[in-house]
Amino acid sequence: MDVDDEQIDECEVGEEEEEVDEGQFYEEDPNAIYETSYLLTPVHSKDAVSVAISPSTKYVATGGLDDVALLFQTKQSLKVPFMVYPAKETVLELAFDPTESFLAYVAENEVYIVDLKKFMTPRIVELDEQVTLIAWNPLTTGKYDSNDYLIAVVPSMMYAAKLQVTENGVDLIYGFYFTGESPTTIQITADGERVVLADASGQVSVFNTLDGSPLSQFNLKVPISSSAMGFGSTFAFGLSGGKVSLSNFGDNGKLKASGKLGEINDENVPVDAICFSSLPQRRYLAFATLSGSIELHDVQAKNTLRFKYSCGNTSVLKLAFSSTVDKLYAGTYDGSLYVFDVHSDRVLDVYVSRGKINTFAFDIVPKDDGSVMACSVSSKGQLRYFLDPFPQDSSQMES
Repeated sequence: MDVDDEQIDECEVGEEEEEVDEGQFYEEDPNAIYETSYLLTPVHSKDAVSVAISPSTKYVATGGLDDVALLFQTKQSLKVPFMVYPAKETVLELAFDPTESFLAYVAENEVYIVDLKKFMTPRIVELDEQVTLIAWNPLTTGKYDSNDYLIAVVPSMMYAAKLQVTENGVDLIYGFYFTGESPTTIQITADGERVVLADASGQVSVFNTLDGSPLSQFNLKVPISSSAMGFGSTFAFGLSGGKVSLSNFGDNGKLKASGKLGEINDENVPVDAICFSSLPQRRYLAFATLSGSIELHDVQAKNTLRFKYSCGNTSVLKLAFSSTVDKLYAGTYDGSLYVFDVHSDRVLDVYVSRGKINTFAFDIVPKDDGSVMACSVSSKGQLRYFLDPFPQDSSQMES
């Protein structure tokens, strides 16, 4: 991975909460190995609530209630931030563009964009009300051209803005309004031509990213809590009843529902995390509920359900497959990273946080070599790093 194993050789945790019985929180599995998180370091003076890892793991960014965003260069230091960026309020959203040229973060009604080629003071765009969702164009180039844009959602105004990064700043290209309730998820299609918003009423709306014009709309009639995009242009919407609705673009160019997956039938158990595999020969979809249950489906099979897993009674914040699609990773609210075998129902490993800890955000990035880097942030202002496979040599820690 891009993180140098020689550079982060030992797990240091400093002062931690009192030890607790892991059996209270984890379902024991004879095949599972329990490791501690690879590195824990306090980074925020108040609760840390957001985290993002750049696509190559070159950067990690965190946000907290102390009104700052921190940027770490993983090859330089995992414990000391490379840059500290101010914010007017709590930093709730963070996102790197696909080329690692820009970092965007949100605080209240302001969108901050950092040019990672220059590391200058963030460019700030102030919108009229609080921003809750942001998404980068998947075709971002980092060359300050028309592809270097993101969409920011202002739910109280039922409004979304297209913000384009230029060499001299950030321009508001246009804004468009939408109907329904406050959006809960946002996705931009792989071709960068359409933005898809879903809301708590079950409404899914599609807009043209060129000018913000509406393209199509349908309603699943069930609250939507999460979403993911994969297999080119397939969308999965997590529903409040523990199921996932799949949608595809038809020949007429309109997005429409194509089926549902899920064994749970409980309106009080929303799907909070979804991920697609990236290998064409293994077209797998995994999703997790607020109750900690996970389902793995093969969408090409007649009977799609492959396996069920459990993380106990803690909610899953993030799911990701390894690049080889041999492992499924789940980051949980109690600060653990579960590693499941995609070919069976086995728990291969559980990376724990040495005690139950309220974890507000998780990010997981798979690498081409099959390894994974994950990060979580917690109520104690702490940043945790996880590496899988767990490094064998842990003789020295970076300074």
